Amino acid sequence: KFFTITIQFLFFISSLLAAEFEATVTGKYEYPYFKKYEEGKIFMLYKNDAQFTTNTAMFGTQVAAASIEFIDGQQTQNLFSTWKDSYGNEGYFKSVPSKVKKIKGNLLENRVGSNVASFICLGGQGPFEELGGVVFLGAYLDMGEGHFIWKGKANISDVAFKRINEYTKDD
Repeated sequence: KFFTITIQFLFFISSLLAAEFEATVTGKYEYPYFKKYEEGKIFMLYKNDAQFTTNTAMFGTQVAAASIEFIDGQQTQNLFSTWKDSYGNEGYFKSVPSKVKKIKGNLLENRVGSNVASFICLGGQGPFEELGGVVFLGAYLDMGEGHFIWKGKANISDVAFKRINEYTKDD
């Protein structure tokens, strides 16, 4: 019984020490290369330019590029993005592939309509150091005519959240 109470107490304490970091990325995308090479098989290159906001004082711009392939509705992708905050610090993010991403129903002609998209922060400078190794879970929405929104969140420590929110160029 003591063991159960201790475990419950630790979960309670850890939830008190966690903060939810939210990010919204909006921008324009393009597919500079798109090829349907067999029935049900598509390969494409994707790139975007965007801006991001967070629920902290951090905001800035973002650029990304990816290779994406669909085989009978199964998507594989490798996306890499660089975020630059208002102080010029860079953070690096990479897509986290799901084991099975069947999104055939979400294809809108030659583009992805919506999709669950997770990213891991690989680290970076300044406040991005606080996010190294953190996985963000979010939703990607194609708004049409080359516009998109990605909104995601991750749990980070209260200490990291505070450091990000209070970061200044002198740090």
